[in-house]
Amino acid sequence: MPTLTPERRAKARENIELAAIRCFVTKGFHGTTTREIATEAGVSTGALYAHYPGKDELFAAIIDRYRVVFAQADNPLILHFAKSRFPDDIPELAEAIEAVIRRHRDFWLLWYVDVLEFGGKHFADSFVQNVPEHPALHARFAELAETERLRVAPEAAFHTVYLHLFNHLIVEVLFRGRKPGVARRAEVQTIADISLRGILA
Repeated sequence: MPTLTPERRAKARENIELAAIRCFVTKGFHGTTTREIATEAGVSTGALYAHYPGKDELFAAIIDRYRVVFAQADNPLILHFAKSRFPDDIPELAEAIEAVIRRHRDFWLLWYVDVLEFGGKHFADSFVQNVPEHPALHARFAELAETERLRVAPEAAFHTVYLHLFNHLIVEVLFRGRKPGVARRAEVQTIADISLRGILA
């Protein structure tokens, strides 16, 4: 195999990884062969192995790719955290979460592949955390703690709302296939209302 420049090597790896994502979300990890990935990528199986020792390493590389993508400044959630007014901006938080889910739909499908086929071992230490790390967000928590506006710790309140919205929206987007609209906004407003006021009359 001829020596590739760093740029061409990166491009080849990107091509293989994107092909692998398409195969994994369609057939699952164990249901996909390296030959199928190579065919999807338009390369030989030998060329694939020149970049990755096997499917496990390829799957790990895909997770690393998303880690880089999610850290980019144009991530809707990062943009939202930078100007957080929690708990006064729950609908806007929901919009940011939904935008990330829609933009990276295949990632979340791979997340389920990992849960079903590996017990979640690949994603557990990469993306699962109680509260997202962002200086502005944590500054908002400190501000809320001083006002004693919340009955619970600001971090705990945010974590509860964040996960509730995320789980609700990922089901809506991935499993029901619904498009954004008035009904979705009404549902989010109900979640916000319950989060702020509880469920008792």
